[in-house]
Amino acid sequence: CIILCSMPDIASNRKDALVSSAGRIRFEELEHRVAAEAEALSRLSPTAPWVLEADRSFDFVVRFLAAYRARVPVAIFASEWTARETEKRSAILEAHRTELSSDAAVILFTSGSSGDAKAVQLSREGIAANT
Repeated sequence: CIILCSMPDIASNRKDALVSSAGRIRFEELEHRVAAEAEALSRLSPTAPWVLEADRSFDFVVRFLAAYRARVPVAIFASEWTARETEKRSAILEAHRTELSSDAAVILFTSGSSGDAKAVQLSREGIAANT
């Protein structure tokens, strides 16, 4: 389990940002890693959403935050999906790529429990409003 801390003194970079059984990352290190990853991603100039497989690692958090910073939409895929489920969601993503909102930040997928799985776009504005 990773805990993303939000302490009142974030700006001081003295507190832990992420804590897990694998260790700790302080805000200063997290900022450095996110900035480096965002810069590398910006140089790639992706034209499609970046697919990230969700897991409980520091790398996932860094990549997610870097994509958000670089304004590259991220499609979150679950690590426990079968190959068939992953293929179906990849096809959905590809089929609707042209319908992606210019403000899309994250693309999640419904479980498909009442039919086919669907892609759901979360806008940067919506995420900001909810945080």
